[in-house]
Amino acid sequence: LAFQANDCDGLIFDRCTISTPPGSERLYSANADGIHAKSNRTGPRVENCRFECHGDDSMTVVQSAQAVYEAPSPTELIVELDQYQLFLPGNRVALIAQDTGATRGEARVVDVSVVRYRDRNARKLTLDRPLPRSVSVESLDLSDIPPAPAGRDRTTPLARRPDLVADLELVGAGFQVRNNVFANHRAGGMRIYSRDGVVENNRFENLSGHGLQLGMELAWPEVHHASRITIRGNRFVNLSNTANIWIGTRLGDYSQGQGTANNDVAIEGNTFTGYGARLPGPASGCITVSNGQNVRIRGNTFTAPDPTQNPVPRAVRLDVCRDITIEDNTVVRRDPLVDPVAVTPRADRASVRVRNNKYTR
Repeated sequence: LAFQANDCDGLIFDRCTISTPPGSERLYSANADGIHAKSNRTGPRVENCRFECHGDDSMTVVQSAQAVYEAPSPTELIVELDQYQLFLPGNRVALIAQDTGATRGEARVVDVSVVRYRDRNARKLTLDRPLPRSVSVESLDLSDIPPAPAGRDRTTPLARRPDLVADLELVGAGFQVRNNVFANHRAGGMRIYSRDGVVENNRFENLSGHGLQLGMELAWPEVHHASRITIRGNRFVNLSNTANIWIGTRLGDYSQGQGTANNDVAIEGNTFTGYGARLPGPASGCITVSNGQNVRIRGNTFTAPDPTQNPVPRAVRLDVCRDITIEDNTVVRRDPLVDPVAVTPRADRASVRVRNNKYTR
């Protein structure tokens, strides 16, 4: 990592350059993330920076979730203890089901202490209200405590994975990302599993992965659902492997989650050039909503998609979603017989509004 920002509050990154030395033949500037912001009470403000040639994402705004070991009572949880300073009294927490990605319930922490569970230290959380019956190491009758997956567990059935607990006060809410350049990575631009943030007037260029990925990814496991996010005035250039902007929930085996908990996202006034989706999977439109609701896609410009790709890439793809508005966009159509907006049978078509868009050749 170039910058590791763990357990922080309101950091400012201004005019930083993360790139290879001028004139060098190095392939990577950093072989992982540019800025990895985890467990931040208030998210970072990142302005006027350049991120180039990373081995992983330019930037992440995330939180790690902790596995549930035991639930001694409806208002008590014993959970994994890791290096992050989580679960202060008064913090709001969410209980997440690993087989769906859905939030079972939320509560506030009244007290937290370190206890022993089997052969290790753990945290005991006392909550202000009962939570629905949790799936824990004890309820699954697991003889061994599963190791933290860190993206490597692709074999354990989801029904055999304990619930997770997320500290919702430490997801980096309030982040601001403005006037930056994200270019020439083997991975993506930003992963945002947070709320109340803005991504504005940036340039995303020649990335192998997503420009922006919003939602939740339990393979690591990193949380929480994205909400109240504004994505405005950005340029996305030659991102043709997968979605330029993807809103979705991925489970621990990288399959798609259920539900529409990612919500209230505005995607406005952006420009997309040379987009496509070579990689298979659910994120196959330039803007893809795999799991979301109340998403507004307005006033964007979609110039011609990658001319080498067949079938013709769609400007927008809607899957498990509802309350979607697509209006006042300009779309260059490579093939007049292909609808730029693809809606799968799993979308709530009655709540999808497509209006006042301009289609050109």
